[in-house]
Amino acid sequence: MASALNWNSIQNSLQTSLQSVSIPNSLQPNSMVDSFKRLVGNESQPPREQSMWDDFNDSCSLSRTERLWGFAGCFVGGMLMTFLSTMGLPAIMLGRPEKFAIPYTIGNLLSLGSTAFLIGPWKQLPNMFAPVR
Repeated sequence: MASALNWNSIQNSLQTSLQSVSIPNSLQPNSMVDSFKRLVGNESQPPREQSMWDDFNDSCSLSRTERLWGFAGCFVGGMLMTFLSTMGLPAIMLGRPEKFAIPYTIGNLLSLGSTAFLIGPWKQLPNMFAPVR
């Protein structure tokens, strides 16, 4: 009985001392998790209103396999158009550069667009115009 009383008194004094100790906010478990999320770029955003673009993006989300198929289709189509544009090279000498320029431009745009399937267009645009790449 004496050991039970002693244990209860130790437990009570420990709880009291723990309540009086304050842990800084930066060391709180939730704060550390939030700091890690900010570090890796997965910070939780505060809730905000749905805009028209958010509705559009929610309705157009693609699975991983759909993204890979889109990438492959655009890339192959772009390479095919770029290759076919070489058949228009003799037309440049004859004064008709559009026979080369139009398929070549479409091929490059398709190839560039194929990478948008992998990372998404809204992430790709800032990466394309970043001063240091």
